[in-house]
Amino acid sequence: MTTLLLLFVFFLCLSAAQGADSAADDLPPIVFTVRFQYVRDHHNTANFFPSAQNEYNTGKFTPGGALKLRHTDGAVETLLETKTGVVRDPDVHWDAKKIVFSYRKDINDSYHIYEMNPDDRSIRQLTFAKDVDDIYPFYLADDSIGFSSTREPKYCGCNRHIMANLYRMDADGANIYQISKNTLFDSRGRMLPDGRILYDRWEYVDRNFGDSQSLWTCNPDGTNHAVYYGNNTPSPGAVIDARPIPGSGMITCVFATCHDRPWGALAIIDRKLGIDGDKPVHRIYPQDSRTLIRDTSPSFNPDLFDAVKQKISSPITLDTERVLYTMQIKPNSEKTGLYLGAVDVSGTLLYEDAEYGCYEPVPVILRQRPPVLPMKRDFTSTTGFFYVQDVYQGTHLQGIQRGDVKYLRVVESPEKRFWSTAGGLSTVNPMVNWDELMTKRVIGVVPVNADGSAYMEIPSEKFVYFQLLDKDGVMLQSMRSGTSVQPGETAACIGCHEDRLAAVNVSGRILAAVNRQPVKLSDTTPAYSYIANVQPVWNQYCVSCHNGEKKSPLVLTGEAGLVFNRSYSELWAKHWIKTVGSGPAKHLQAKSWGTIASKIYPYLTTNHEGINLKEQAPDAFKKVAEWIDLNGPFYPDYATSYPENPYGRCPLTYGEVQQLEKLTGQKIFEFSHVRGYNIPAYWDEREQLNPRDAVYLKAFTSLNFDEPQKSVVLQEIKNKPSTSTDVYNAALQIVQLGGNRIEYNGANDIGGFRYCGMDVWREAKYQLRRSRELEVRKAVAEGRKLYDK
Repeated sequence: MTTLLLLFVFFLCLSAAQGADSAADDLPPIVFTVRFQYVRDHHNTANFFPSAQNEYNTGKFTPGGALKLRHTDGAVETLLETKTGVVRDPDVHWDAKKIVFSYRKDINDSYHIYEMNPDDRSIRQLTFAKDVDDIYPFYLADDSIGFSSTREPKYCGCNRHIMANLYRMDADGANIYQISKNTLFDSRGRMLPDGRILYDRWEYVDRNFGDSQSLWTCNPDGTNHAVYYGNNTPSPGAVIDARPIPGSGMITCVFATCHDRPWGALAIIDRKLGIDGDKPVHRIYPQDSRTLIRDTSPSFNPDLFDAVKQKISSPITLDTERVLYTMQIKPNSEKTGLYLGAVDVSGTLLYEDAEYGCYEPVPVILRQRPPVLPMKRDFTSTTGFFYVQDVYQGTHLQGIQRGDVKYLRVVESPEKRFWSTAGGLSTVNPMVNWDELMTKRVIGVVPVNADGSAYMEIPSEKFVYFQLLDKDGVMLQSMRSGTSVQPGETAACIGCHEDRLAAVNVSGRILAAVNRQPVKLSDTTPAYSYIANVQPVWNQYCVSCHNGEKKSPLVLTGEAGLVFNRSYSELWAKHWIKTVGSGPAKHLQAKSWGTIASKIYPYLTTNHEGINLKEQAPDAFKKVAEWIDLNGPFYPDYATSYPENPYGRCPLTYGEVQQLEKLTGQKIFEFSHVRGYNIPAYWDEREQLNPRDAVYLKAFTSLNFDEPQKSVVLQEIKNKPSTSTDVYNAALQIVQLGGNRIEYNGANDIGGFRYCGMDVWREAKYQLRRSRELEVRKAVAEGRKLYDK
């Protein structure tokens, strides 16, 4: 039996503990942690419950635990114990003489990185930043330390939880700098044998939040981020805790869920067989959990792996025949134990703590160092380069002929720096769009050469994606994942949704983009605002008819409503635009959404009431097309003037809305108006009018803060003989109050408005952390050491 087959037998043998076993006789020392299982929260990444001022869910922090060492004779020793804090995420140095871990001393502390000498138990602290959590440390090949950190304070688009990215520091804790720029969460980094970092990444662009956590790789300097497995797999909702299997070219990982803790089924992935779905999954335990994998999903459920009865976490191979892991002692129990899986032997319980669960085992053994990859970033630069070989190479380009693509649009999906108490749309706080979670910013447009190549210089460390445009600026296909370049990096891709396991033959031809200077894109474009870009088009060309007074199926006037303006709500609710919204994990075919697939498209491109917008006003047409193709955004910013009010946007308080409802007898706001999960099945039904949308449209257009007396709810009660003048005037005054607040604070749907006090504080914190990052980079460029503070 080959060594790989021996390893696979392990998955056929796992079961409940059977007592002592000969497979455990020659085990090396094992360091691991004990603690209570994390409290379930919004997402599996929400497990550190920050103490930092004004952060979310600190109260779920559960103290108590220890860092322990199991000796070769089975005796277990406590290396570090805490009753008020938590020890987590240990990793062992290549020479087995140091242990790095994350430690939070109490609820008022943050997680910092520490290092221990296991021989004399001496400990030194490496990171110190206030109101910052540093977690998941791991040793790099050159003795530097990688870890995940909240040093760039930003929040998940679908809730209020602070996110973390990958960072690295020198072995002595000096020169901490960021090496990933995802807008959400990057964590659990591990070194691959070839010198790259393997990590799990949660990110979404124009897709649902729940099925978008997968495995990625990057170089230790932060260059060359690339998908490894699972980015377009609907289930599992999360692929985490990955480690390489020595000598096999495969990895172990955990198939987990979106909303539970970081545990689930144990899987072996062979990437040579694919990067998504069931095919690359060589083995999985429990074996029946294979039925929970989805290549395509008829309905949205990122939590299918909740069905695993005895969930596993932190798998790590000792050799080609044995694997350490932690697992629930009993089905559906919160208590976990330390287990060994051995070939042809049932899983053996190595240790069960009297009080806590066991987590994160790592053998204390000598390990072969991966090669040290050369540094490819320039710490003095603010730009990088991106090269596309041939946009016509790839999948999901049906109906696109060579020559159709004339431009490449570069779009930034900015980080979310703010959150509000109130919100909507899957707890996005505050609301920013009708049916999507992100704001947008167009960096620029780059010409595509006849051979399909393009070359650009773009601002570094911007989370961007690309769209293929035709000669009229209409989107033909779009990425729904993000990328970035580090300062001085030159990144490249083959094409659009290309097969990542295939090679493209370009021998014998010189690509046009190679012989030209890159198109330089600036960093000065404002964030995208519907009010600034699209409403002026309707005002100039359309509202003379589409004004609500003449018989028309669509009203395009721009009065401010409860959360959006009138035209925006009408276009979305009545499905005049076909956007992907928070769409499915699967790749979508070219031309399947956007302007070209929208009901409004023929009205923009043919003679409609005496005007063909595309022919007679091409710039106006491009503005409308750009908006639809960006997935129909509305607000340019996550900041707000009204964090406690309905949707985090309404200028009226909940109490004032309730008073208005009482006066008018009309329901204006209720939580059911707020869209919950946007199931991918809804994508396939988007042509149909959904009953929910009629409810949203009525709610969002019930008030008119620009001309309060024209509010729908006021018009309705004014026409009732039973309505007294006092009741009407009282209701009118409430709507006028909202209008006055908008006038005072500025409209939140366009730049330059007055931030609420908390958002002013959050922006100041963001800029402070950013200034520190730039100080470190300057020190690195100058060959100096700068330590944490």
